[in-house]
Amino acid sequence: YEATSPPLAGISAEGGAAALPQAALSFDGGATLSGVPCGFMGLGASAPGFHMGADLEAFLADVVADAAAGMHVCVVGPKGAGKTALARQLLGYLGYGGEAFYLFADMGSRDLWQRRVTDAHGNTRWADTALTKAAKVGDFAVLDGVHRLDPAVLGSVQRLAQDGEADLPDGTRLVPYAHYQELQAQGADLSGVAAIHPSFRMLALAEPPTKKTKWLTPDSASLFSFHVLPPCDAADVAAILAPSGERAVRPLVELFERFEKQKRLRKLESQKADSADTSETLAALEDLQHALSPRLLKRAARKLAVSGGDGDGDLRAFFEDALLLKFAPAHKRELFNEVAFGEGAGSPAPSGAELAMVPIAVDEHEVSAGDLRVARRQAASPHLVPAPEFYDNATQSRVLRALLEDYAAGEKNVLLIGNQGVGKNKIADRFLQMLGAEREYMQLHRDTTVNALLVTPTLRDGRIAYEKSPLVRSIEVGRFIIIDEADKAPLECVVALRALLEDEELVLEDGTRIMNAERAEQHEAAREKRDAFDQSTAALGFEAHGAGAQPKRIVTIHPDFRCIVLANRPGYPFHGNDFYRECGDIFSVYTIDNPSKASEMQLARRFASTVDEGVLEKLVDAFSDLRSLYEAGDITYPFSTREVVNVAVHLNAYPEDGVVAAIENVLAFDAFDMELRKALSRIFQKHSIPYPAASEAALAHTEIDLAELREQAPLEASEMIADDASGDPKRT
Repeated sequence: YEATSPPLAGISAEGGAAALPQAALSFDGGATLSGVPCGFMGLGASAPGFHMGADLEAFLADVVADAAAGMHVCVVGPKGAGKTALARQLLGYLGYGGEAFYLFADMGSRDLWQRRVTDAHGNTRWADTALTKAAKVGDFAVLDGVHRLDPAVLGSVQRLAQDGEADLPDGTRLVPYAHYQELQAQGADLSGVAAIHPSFRMLALAEPPTKKTKWLTPDSASLFSFHVLPPCDAADVAAILAPSGERAVRPLVELFERFEKQKRLRKLESQKADSADTSETLAALEDLQHALSPRLLKRAARKLAVSGGDGDGDLRAFFEDALLLKFAPAHKRELFNEVAFGEGAGSPAPSGAELAMVPIAVDEHEVSAGDLRVARRQAASPHLVPAPEFYDNATQSRVLRALLEDYAAGEKNVLLIGNQGVGKNKIADRFLQMLGAEREYMQLHRDTTVNALLVTPTLRDGRIAYEKSPLVRSIEVGRFIIIDEADKAPLECVVALRALLEDEELVLEDGTRIMNAERAEQHEAAREKRDAFDQSTAALGFEAHGAGAQPKRIVTIHPDFRCIVLANRPGYPFHGNDFYRECGDIFSVYTIDNPSKASEMQLARRFASTVDEGVLEKLVDAFSDLRSLYEAGDITYPFSTREVVNVAVHLNAYPEDGVVAAIENVLAFDAFDMELRKALSRIFQKHSIPYPAASEAALAHTEIDLAELREQAPLEASEMIADDASGDPKRT
C-alpha cells in the first residue's frame, strides 16, 4: 500500500468550547495538525481484537488525515474484508460514538434524511435518520452499503457533501454552522433552520462496483475521498487467525496462498491468450478469492479448532457449505476444488452418497458426538424447548454434529439454506431439543417491516398495545431465535437483521439502543461526557443526542443469545430475495439437501411402518429421479423428502387408497400442468407405479366421475408392481 500521509504518531485533545471539541494530530517526522474537529469521547481508542498490519496502519493514517481536513470519506473493499472493523477503529481514534446507517437497494432519496413514524396515539410525524441526526449533533455518520443504492439516490447527498447544506422533507433547512451564526447575529427567524455541527463527517462503506452494481458514477465520485482497502497477504491472514492455534491456521494459510498463486498464473494466461474462456475463469477465480474473506477464514479456523480436523475433507465440507458450492455452476465448483485441493480433485461426492450414521448421545448434563462434548442448557421455561417428531438418519446426523461444533466454537448465527421440504425446521428443532435450549420463533413474509421485527401488536382491554417481539425477548433473556422464511422478507428488514447480528447494535426509532454488553458498558460510561456535551451544544444552537426521541433505554444482548435463520435457495421457484448474497457471509452456513437414499428409506420406514418396503423403495427411487430432472432443468419444482414422507404417511393411514391415490393427494395441483404431469407419469411408470398422465379432457375441466377413478384397480400398499414384456405396468 502506497501511503500519501506519514504514519500517525498520536492524537491529543486541544482546548476550546466543549460543544466544539478539537484535537491535535502528530505524525512521524514531527509534523502536527491542530484544530482537528473530533468527538467528545476519549481519543486514541483502539477497537478490541483489531489486527493492525503495516499496510492497514498506513491506510488508517490516510483516512484520518482526510477526515481531519474536513473531507467525507468512502472506504471500498470486498465483503468481509474488515470495513466495519476499520470504521470502529477510526471512530475510536477520533473520539466519535458514530451513527450507523444501514442502506438497502429500495431506499428513496427521502429515506436518507427522514422517515414517517407513528406515535403511541396514532399520530404520524417526521423522524430524523442516522445521517440527519449525525449532522445535527456532530457525529460520524457511517453509511454502510452505499453500493446498494441507486446512483440517483446516492446523489441526493451531494449538497450536503459539497456545500454543507440540505433541505429536509419536513421543511427544515440544514446550514453550515458559520452561516447559522451569521443568521443569529442578524436576528433572523431560525425556526425552520438547523446548524450542521463542524465535527460532522460521513464515512461511507462500499463494495467495489460490478456490472450489476454500477454505483460509482462521475456524480457519486465527487461526493467522497475514496480509499481502497488494501488486501490481506498471507502474513496478515496468519496473524488474524492466530488465536485459533497453529493446527487450524496452517491449512487455511496454505489454501489462501494457493489462491494467490493461481490468480497470478491465470492473470498471465489471460494476458497471453486474451480469450473469453480464460477471462471467464479468471473472473470466477477472483470471485472465489474475494469470498475467502478474513471473516470467513476466521470462522473456518474456529471450526477446525473445535472439530480437531485439518485435512482436505474437513475444509472441503466447510467451504462447500459456506460458499454454496452445491448451488453454484459446475465449472465454478470444479475450479474451487482444483485450486484448493489440487489437480484431479474434481467435485465432492454427490449429495445422495451413502453416509455412515454419526452417533449422538444426550444425557441430563451434556450432548456427546464422538470426542465432542457440549454442556446442555438449563431451561427456565421448559415448555419453550421444542420436542419435534424426529427420526435419526445418517445425513441429518452429520448436520447436527456440525451444528454442535459451531455451538462449541462460539458461533452465534447459523443459516440453514435449501429447498422447501428438506428438513430445515426439523434439524433446527432437534438441535435445540438436544441442547435443552429455549426457542422463540418468527416467520417473515413480504409485508414484514423493521418495526415488526422488534414489536408485536396485540389487543389488550379493547386497545392495541405493543409487546416485545420474539426476537427482542430472545435478545434480553438469552434464548435461541429461529427466523423462518428469511428469503421472503423485504431488503430493509434483511439489512436491519444484518446490522443486529453482525455488529450487535441497532438503534430503534424511539431512541432505544440494542447492543452487546461491552458496548453497552462503554455507552453508559460515556453518559456524563455525553450529557455535558449536549448541554454545551444546546447553548450554541445545536441539537442534543436525545432530542426528538423518547427517553433512551439500552437493551443489552444476552451472551447466550443465538440465532438460527432458515431460508430457501435463491431463484426459481421460490421467488424470494437472495438472502445469502445480502448477508450470508455473517452466518455459519449449511446447505441442506435431501437425505441420501438410505436415510430417506429410514425416514419412510419410521413414518410408515405397515407399508411394504418394496413400495417404499419404489417411491424413494421415483422421487430421486424427479430431483434429477429438476437439477437438469427439465422440471421447475424440486420435489423433496417432504413429498415422500407425505405419501408414505397417507399409505400407512389409508392402505385401501393405494399408491396412486396417495400420490394424487400430494401432487394433485400438478394435474393442470400437462407437460409436468406427463413427466411425472413417465418417472413413476419407470418404477412400476401406474401414475396416469393428465388427459386433455381433465385440463379442459371436463367433468370426471371420481367414483369411476377409484375403481381403476388401485395399488394396495402390500402389493408389488412389475412390468410385463410389453413394458405396461400390471398387478402381480
